Amino acid sequence: MRELAECQSVAQHLRAQHNRIRRAVSAIEHAFQPAAGDDAAITGNLAVLYDELSQQLAAEDDGGGLEEAVCRCPRLAEQATRLSRQHRQLLARLQRIIDGRRELPPDTGITRERFRRFSATLARHQAAESRILATAFGGNFSEDML
Repeated sequence: MRELAECQSVAQHLRAQHNRIRRAVSAIEHAFQPAAGDDAAITGNLAVLYDELSQQLAAEDDGGGLEEAVCRCPRLAEQATRLSRQHRQLLARLQRIIDGRRELPPDTGITRERFRRFSATLARHQAAESRILATAFGGNFSEDML
């Protein structure tokens, strides 16, 4: 019973983290829409996303759900390590997008395309985390369920 509660707690924590990140991504995607075209919203939402993502990744690196998953299922260590190595790269890519906003005219599609590619990479990263948890805890941790 205790084990089930721990698994549910890990799932709830991951769900909350991923939902915050998805909301921030969604706000940026909306601000990129021609009808919105709100340059200040894009810049502000990119900063929010960076803060949310850096906090989430720091928590994961500090013994989050992936570490618990590896303790329960050591064969997942290589996959978890690979995901952890992506953390700095994800933050660096997002920082380059933020920096690029200062260097490019606001009406170019370059930032929008860079962000689209970044958000796709981030979604794959989060899905891989969910698969590791599903394997370790034997539950359904798919993004649809989280």
